[in-house]
Amino acid sequence: YFRYFDVDSTFQTEGVAGRVLTQHEHALLSTAKDTAARYLTQLHPNTAFVSGKYRWLPDGVEYDLLYKDEATDVSSRVTLFQKLDATKVIRSMIVDQKTVVNMIVTLKGRVTKYATFLDHLVKNVLPHDENLSLTVIYFEDDFLQEARDLTSRQLSGLPNFKWSFIALEERDFSRGRGLHVGAHHKVSKDKGELLFFCDVDVLMHPDFFNRCRSNTRKGQQVYYPVVFSLYNPKLVYPLFDKAVPPVSEQLAVDEQSGFWRTFGFGMACMYHSDYEASGGFPDIRTWGGEDVALYEQFLKLDN
Repeated sequence: YFRYFDVDSTFQTEGVAGRVLTQHEHALLSTAKDTAARYLTQLHPNTAFVSGKYRWLPDGVEYDLLYKDEATDVSSRVTLFQKLDATKVIRSMIVDQKTVVNMIVTLKGRVTKYATFLDHLVKNVLPHDENLSLTVIYFEDDFLQEARDLTSRQLSGLPNFKWSFIALEERDFSRGRGLHVGAHHKVSKDKGELLFFCDVDVLMHPDFFNRCRSNTRKGQQVYYPVVFSLYNPKLVYPLFDKAVPPVSEQLAVDEQSGFWRTFGFGMACMYHSDYEASGGFPDIRTWGGEDVALYEQFLKLDN
């Protein structure tokens, strides 16, 4: 199928319906637009790009572009094909899958969600990957002791698993503030330099952490995984006359189960040194915005 685009936006059938062109998409499409414009200039000097569509084929990219000459009110349609070059190796690296990943989670209340997170971690993740650790930052409220006891109950039976529960004497919740404390706290220093900023309502497959290790490069690359958001299972499964299964069996990636959140930056894997180099989370005390701000700081780094 084709993807439609205009001067500054692209529209697609999967994921978000419309969004601004990324830097790489803009570069790709600009090459085709410039080629078509040079061809049309011979016929219509004042031609201007209106809109277009493109699709990936097995051996290249097909573009279908629409132009209009404002002076003569003549429209032109140009079809182009950009052949793919031969495949070549541009990089090779060894990935140490024993690198410890320190999950950092911020929390205030939401004890039921937190209990599900811990239960999934203990039963479905840690048996498959022992090179993990956990740092929980809790903002003070009436459920603090309940959350602390829950953590001890779930994790105390895992003598080789390193974890910390850090209670802040602050009642105003700030995700960025909590993650920043977790990344810098002295108890986190022995839990691994590779950080994974996470939320308690996110459940990971065990093999996710291999991707976290594989897609981060110290001093060069951080990893923002695209999260699959599940629909409410209490609504979805009855539609198909099915009982709601255990949480581990709900993690299905298909059209009936949920959708990809291609616009989120909350979950992130990075080395501590790269987090420091970015300047860390800005001091944002309201809900939201801190994840995008950190992402933009990484984009500004001069590598």
